[in-house]
Amino acid sequence: MVGVGARRTGTPVRFRLSLPTSPRNEGISAPWIDAFGRSASGFVTRFVRDDRRFFLMKFCMPLHSRLLTVLAFIALAMLSGCATTRPTYVPPSSPPVATVKGGSANIIKFFSDGDSHVSLVEVDGLYLPPSFWTGNIRSVAVAPGTRRITVLLQGSNYTQAQDTLSIEAVAGHTYQIEAKKTGIAFDVVVYDEGTTGNERNSVLTARIAGGAGSGPAYVPIFIPAK
Repeated sequence: MVGVGARRTGTPVRFRLSLPTSPRNEGISAPWIDAFGRSASGFVTRFVRDDRRFFLMKFCMPLHSRLLTVLAFIALAMLSGCATTRPTYVPPSSPPVATVKGGSANIIKFFSDGDSHVSLVEVDGLYLPPSFWTGNIRSVAVAPGTRRITVLLQGSNYTQAQDTLSIEAVAGHTYQIEAKKTGIAFDVVVYDEGTTGNERNSVLTARIAGGAGSGPAYVPIFIPAK
């Protein structure tokens, strides 16, 4: 019986053939042994050379496939989100227009006096998507007439509220919406600043019940100069 032993001394693998003393081995010729050794050595050499490739295919390819699957699901989710986006508001492209403004509260008065942030969320039921650079919308142009403005109010202690105000907009006028948190409610006032911005006439007041928001309210950061 022919014994085949392998000893790994690097790549390629070298073979050592041993022939136990037995009558059966007497008929085996040296050329046959040499041919067998070369064939076996070549096979194992190729296997050792390709074992790293085999490892990559067996372990890395499934990970690669899983990553592609996850990315595909994310892409589908984003596409489905885009497909179900609410109709967005498009401001009038030419005069006459009026301007409706919210605003960010002064950081000191935000905590001491209850001044609150006012963001514009919708105009006549049409969504105002937040700006990538500035965040929530604070000012928007509207056509004259009765406009339904949905506002998001954010006060201290994570108190928030959202409601819709009806404003009779006059061409060329600016309407400033301000809110102050009182307890867990917001007192809202809409001021007509006229055509110059120097007037300040109250045209609407409302009290809107607030509640705990889903996350911290936006607070401006003030860094004192050194």
